[in-house]
Amino acid sequence: MRFSCEWPGPAGITRRRDAAKSSQKTVYKANQSVPLRPALDRRVFSHAKGDDGAHTEFQKACIQQHHGYNEVLRPGVYPRVFSLPSPPGMACANSIILTPYDRVCLDYFPATTVYSIHSTGAWSPLNQVHRDTAASSSMVMHMLLAHAASDMTRRNPDSHVKLPQLQSGLYHYTAAIQELHNCINPKRTAPSTQGLDAVITTLFLMIHYGLRSGSSLLQARTHFVGLKSLLASWLQSIYPTDREGTSANQQLSALSSQLLIWLLYSDVGGTCSGAIAELVNVLTESSLLPLDRTQLYRNAQIGFPRTEKKLGPVEHMIYARTHEKVFELGHELQLMRSRIWRLPSNASSETRQALYLELLDQCQSIEKRCDDVFRSMYEDDTRRVISKHAVRLNMTIAMQYWTCILFFRRWLVPERAPQPIHRLAVARIVACLHDQYGHDRRRLIRCAWPLFMASIETTGDLSKRRWLLDRLGETRHATAECAWSWEAAQKITALQDSGTRGESVDLRQFMPMLSTEESLGGMKPF
Repeated sequence: MRFSCEWPGPAGITRRRDAAKSSQKTVYKANQSVPLRPALDRRVFSHAKGDDGAHTEFQKACIQQHHGYNEVLRPGVYPRVFSLPSPPGMACANSIILTPYDRVCLDYFPATTVYSIHSTGAWSPLNQVHRDTAASSSMVMHMLLAHAASDMTRRNPDSHVKLPQLQSGLYHYTAAIQELHNCINPKRTAPSTQGLDAVITTLFLMIHYGLRSGSSLLQARTHFVGLKSLLASWLQSIYPTDREGTSANQQLSALSSQLLIWLLYSDVGGTCSGAIAELVNVLTESSLLPLDRTQLYRNAQIGFPRTEKKLGPVEHMIYARTHEKVFELGHELQLMRSRIWRLPSNASSETRQALYLELLDQCQSIEKRCDDVFRSMYEDDTRRVISKHAVRLNMTIAMQYWTCILFFRRWLVPERAPQPIHRLAVARIVACLHDQYGHDRRRLIRCAWPLFMASIETTGDLSKRRWLLDRLGETRHATAECAWSWEAAQKITALQDSGTRGESVDLRQFMPMLSTEESLGGMKPF
């Protein structure tokens, strides 16, 4: 795999319906000038315009899409270009020719959901992806455009422009998959560090596309499996081991390290399908030094000052120090949940009982060790000391903690009656959800799993359960995770109200990943 000016192979992507009309495919070599179509334009890579300019251009494009979409977005060939204007310091650029609508999408990317969730200001890894990485990698560029088009589809109330945006997003997503397939071809040589950054960035964006923009959680699960295979096999060729079996003193780049850390915490943010379990195991149990969790954190913290050739902003350093304990709590929750997913489906009741008691004791010890995280939500004196963002983050991770307590009982020992700690967990979750909902309703998108568990565990107070189900229903169009949570919660509560099965509703029948596994004849996708 090579990301250089001498990109091998054909340089055009022909759509299937156009390939049937013509048996000849236009191929552009690296040293050949590419003729521009009238509807296409070479994009000058620069920082995104301000919000006013981006929205003005976006509104103009939306008005024109209903009339001129066929001419703008459906050329027969989207060739790669090797002579695009590049940012300073970049020798060449292997990106794509952008249509006018694509340029609107690229300028819109800093306003997308994936960017806003992971952005820490101008000094952000995704800012580097938008500014530099996309200019040198066509598959990264395709994923940026796919995210932007998908977000504009959800946020635009005009139905007549949704189809062009949806088709544009799916086209770029499909093109990125084709590019990624070519890059990870086993016949190619091992990827360079720059090439590995592009592959990990593409998989990072594909995973979030499946979680937030796709129609099925299986898409995200597939990309998690691909990233797990990449880390388990390809890194052996990039970072060889010495004779003693330990990896050489090499490390991933700051960008790859930060993206891997963010992928780990995407599970803490509410993915209840267990799709990330194997990735957690790979990063936890691998003997490769570049995959060590401490090394990943170190690379992410000190790598970007080296990349930007200057010290990071003071607020970024304070952010890392302030949230160190809550990140530790989130990682501990991941490790406990990964033990749940690794438990065999035919495990005996004694094994499940022992694991439940062990995890419950571990949860209580973690709560004592991270007591300051929980106190920040209830004590006014502590709230005055830390920032509002820190309080919200602590509240989000604390909700995941209480949700794990509910999930452990419901998954391992559903026949056991709820204990006082479970009723306290429901009360804590509902209080946090009321606080989040009162400040900003959009925050509930990140709380799909706590909403789901609290709604199915609330049996006595019907008004409280109705409020939880209504809030879950408000988020059902946001992501595939939210849609599954709302549908499954309605079915489970209906079964519990019927009185035929009561509290013993088996969650395994509703988990999307386990349903896929059973449809494959018992073969795990991993």
